[in-house]
Amino acid sequence: EQVLKGQRLATIYSPELVSAQRELIEALKWKDTQPQLLEATRNKLRNWKVSGATIAEIENSKEVQSNITVYADQSGVVLKRRVSVGDYLKEGEVLFDIARLDRVWVLFDAYEEDLAEARVGDVVFYTAPAIPGRTFRARISFIDPVINPQTRITSLRAEAANPGGLLKPEMFVRGTVQAESGAGKGALSVPKTAVMWTGPRSVVYVEVPGANVPSYEFREVTLGDAIGSNYMVKEGLEAGERVVVNGAFTIDASAQLNNMASMMNRNVRQTGMAETVPDHTAHTPEAFSKQLMSVVDDYLLLKDALVASDASQA
Repeated sequence: EQVLKGQRLATIYSPELVSAQRELIEALKWKDTQPQLLEATRNKLRNWKVSGATIAEIENSKEVQSNITVYADQSGVVLKRRVSVGDYLKEGEVLFDIARLDRVWVLFDAYEEDLAEARVGDVVFYTAPAIPGRTFRARISFIDPVINPQTRITSLRAEAANPGGLLKPEMFVRGTVQAESGAGKGALSVPKTAVMWTGPRSVVYVEVPGANVPSYEFREVTLGDAIGSNYMVKEGLEAGERVVVNGAFTIDASAQLNNMASMMNRNVRQTGMAETVPDHTAHTPEAFSKQLMSVVDDYLLLKDALVASDASQA
């Protein structure tokens, strides 16, 4: 229900309020000699949320009102009524929850591994299933410093304008944080699953554009901070290049078997490098070479005899 500031919400009876009214009426008799006493009794009623108009009415009539009217302090929507007719109230008890919905708090749950993506001041784009086709924008104003030990979740709070009251209390939303990366505008990132760690410089496989069959090339990259499920890339990649996200280890193993650049064999050939296949040729003494050739000749005769199934020759 919509209420306006100053609108009557309830009437209550309280012996303490009746007593305070009598004190006010009595203090009026001494207003010229003890004005501070009169002001103190007025403040006592104000602290109990008795309106200025009601206090003035009591002073003019010099009569105690058995029931005092409670008025709304602000305009808004009644989110919850906490009392019913005839209820007994305690001092300080809340009667109604009233909120203004022209500006709202939007609360998001975030897992602890995602907190690196979010900072106070970052922009959140969010949608609500109840409002299809609309994307809303807000800025993070608070990140709860305490993580729930059972769920490993903490809360992010964003503040957003709500013209027309489209967003309703307790409505579900889903948001995406637009992180302000320290690498600056245009920074590149790759999924963590694309990276093979080898030290300061890591390895990814990049799709070769224009190839007749799917082809990928070995590429060393320098990584920056981890942000959520991605790594920032300082150097080694260009915007628009496609990297292998899943299966990079399979491609690397195939490259190693084919004597191509790989994580374990970087000295073969990389993009932009000349062919550097290692030369394993070794020089041996002539006498040793003759002995080795004699052994090889005997081995070949033995092999041929076994293949021919001639046991007598073997």
